[in-house]
Amino acid sequence: MNMCMWRMIDSFAQHMIVEAMQQHKERCKSWKDGRISKYWMETDKNGMTVLCIQYESGHVWHYHRAPQSNLISIY
Repeated sequence: MNMCMWRMIDSFAQHMIVEAMQQHKERCKSWKDGRISKYWMETDKNGMTVLCIQYESGHVWHYHRAPQSNLISIY
């Protein structure tokens, strides 16, 4: 993979992470997980891309976009 493609993937991941965190924090009464420690992408049983984020608390949250929607499912 060339450097340009890595940048595009990284930019896409960054956008997903920011959007997921914003929506997640809006739903929480208080945020206790801290900052991001690491993130990765997985594929669920339906072939959907799932963004996995581990926070400083050690908790891993899984995010994926609902089909044809801007809402992100959190589990």
